[in-house]
Amino acid sequence: MSISVSLNTGVTGLMAAQTAMDTAAHNIANASTDGFSRQRVDFQAIPPPISAYSGMPGQNIGLGVDATNINRIRDLLLDGQYRQTNALDQQYTAQSSALQQLQALLNEPGDTGLQAQLANFFNAFRDLSGQPESLAARSAAIQQGQTLATAFNRVHNLLVQQQQDLDTGVVSLVAQVNSDAQQIAALNAQIKIAMVSGAQPNDLMDQRDLLLDKLAGLAGTVSTIQPDGSVTVTLGGQTLVAGNTANALTTVPDPSNNNLSKIIWQATSAPATVPSGQIAGTLAARDGNVAQMIGNIDALASNLISAVNAAHAAGYGLDNSTGLPFFTGTDAATIAVNPTLVGSPQSLATSDQPNQPGNGNAATNIANVQSALIMSGGTATLDDFYRTTIATLGVATQQAQTLQKNQDALVKQIDNQRQSVAGVSIDEEMTNLQKAQHAYEAAARVVEISDSMLDTLINHMLIP
Repeated sequence: MSISVSLNTGVTGLMAAQTAMDTAAHNIANASTDGFSRQRVDFQAIPPPISAYSGMPGQNIGLGVDATNINRIRDLLLDGQYRQTNALDQQYTAQSSALQQLQALLNEPGDTGLQAQLANFFNAFRDLSGQPESLAARSAAIQQGQTLATAFNRVHNLLVQQQQDLDTGVVSLVAQVNSDAQQIAALNAQIKIAMVSGAQPNDLMDQRDLLLDKLAGLAGTVSTIQPDGSVTVTLGGQTLVAGNTANALTTVPDPSNNNLSKIIWQATSAPATVPSGQIAGTLAARDGNVAQMIGNIDALASNLISAVNAAHAAGYGLDNSTGLPFFTGTDAATIAVNPTLVGSPQSLATSDQPNQPGNGNAATNIANVQSALIMSGGTATLDDFYRTTIATLGVATQQAQTLQKNQDALVKQIDNQRQSVAGVSIDEEMTNLQKAQHAYEAAARVVEISDSMLDTLINHMLIP
């Protein structure tokens, strides 16, 4: 083997060691970069040249080393498991947060909650039944009715506002899905171009994987790597991203659901299915938990209005007025005390007979509505129904919190496994850096010695 071959071999060692040093430095610099995958250099020995005449190697020793590729260390199976488990974690987190807000706005048990206001209302009529001729007691009963109606109005408005806030959240999350999908499509295009040119776009792939993680957490998407390096993303079995094309989602009012937003595919107007993720959890809270609570509160108010009005209309006031409803409205949003009674407490029915001002039987009948089986098909009282509603909410909240806690632990476990594969270890990189440094110094020594040998051969040998 000629000295020039040794020189060239040393140069390949220098270049390979430099590549290894650059890669280790890149890893160290990005040790704290979110989504970064550590990278490793693949080295391959350069074989000896093949003789054009014999078809055999021209020498027994190869021509050095070549850094054939720089690969990022990634476990695709762990990536898929992480995205799937994180999608459920985000779903449970969103629903749990909404349920906790729901509990907070109902404020049960509490002095200002509906349960306390219902008790105060019926107690006022019990007090009135013992002193039906007292204008102060009459005014107190009417005032308690107004307080109860206001409490129903307030709770209804808060529930509707929470539902609208969740709806706004859905619209915002869909916009994030579209933005992430467009970025993934753009990265697909860049990655394909780089790979066609023979480059290895590791950092672009990391950026794309970070977006895929986020997208799965938002909507439970599934991603598949294609042979050309691009990623296909599906949502509910439909294609969201294919190559450099992203199919956008949009939201439109749903007349069948109080004009709340429903998610459709922009191009076809077909309904979009969101299997999991933050959007699924938000939808479950909006259309399930909060909608059910609104329905229960309306049912409570509606049955209260009907029962109290029936008892009151059958009675007589101090002025012998009869047939008057105590409440106006039909549900929690519209319930109010009859303005006639507010302006004329004498018209409040307390007697079950005319011309009997000391008769408090009608007031007693109104108070007895509290214990009447008028809810759930005649099987529960107002208190029973509302207590069950609050208890059911508490159980649902606890279950959601438990699911979220367990899923969060699973996500962390899988992410730790994933980071053990793809994450950067500073100690390991420092070791690799030192190995590359030593390899560089050794290759430089080969070049130096080869150069010295050539110098001796050319300048210091005596020519006979």
